[in-house]
Amino acid sequence: MTLPQHRTEGAFVGVRAFVGLSALATRLALGLGNVARADALHDQLPHLIDTAKSAADALASKITALSGWQSRTWTILTSGFAEPVHAAYQSLLAESGLAMVSWFDVGDYTHGNYHAAVGASARAMILVLTDATTKTAGMLIERRLGPYVPVFNLSLGETPEETIWSHVLSAVFLTKVLARTAGVSLRHPHRPTAARTWKRWDLK
Repeated sequence: MTLPQHRTEGAFVGVRAFVGLSALATRLALGLGNVARADALHDQLPHLIDTAKSAADALASKITALSGWQSRTWTILTSGFAEPVHAAYQSLLAESGLAMVSWFDVGDYTHGNYHAAVGASARAMILVLTDATTKTAGMLIERRLGPYVPVFNLSLGETPEETIWSHVLSAVFLTKVLARTAGVSLRHPHRPTAARTWKRWDLK
């Protein structure tokens, strides 16, 4: 598997790397001998794409309805999600200049974190990413914290491979919709000149 080289000087938001990473993670998760499940996933991709796009559109409408949504810090909670999902949300939202994202496993998000989120409710939002097996936990967090801080629960996927692809695709579509609403170009998002590349920074 090969991916195009990352352009160090060009300001852009890349998607292909996450697609490639998701494909690799899926292949490793399924194993070389599980051809039937790989073929089934391939056949499901059009449906997963449509589902992820619809979910991302609905989520974007809720996010952009928040006051000051562009200045809010995102806390994303998951339960044992694969790395491609983390990388997709963090990198896409950061590269587009839309949001700073903090990640926690649901089990590690302690009472202190809850209190901090509630105290900063005007500048924060929580997104809970779940699948069929963890959807109940997401609904519980939304019900308990929702009255105090904006909480959104996005549940996608029945199997591990469906979960990876559904949430990676939703990250792509969500970034696109939020960028369009904010007037941000994903091909050339605004970046301060000093931050365009770290290669010439003297970090010694």
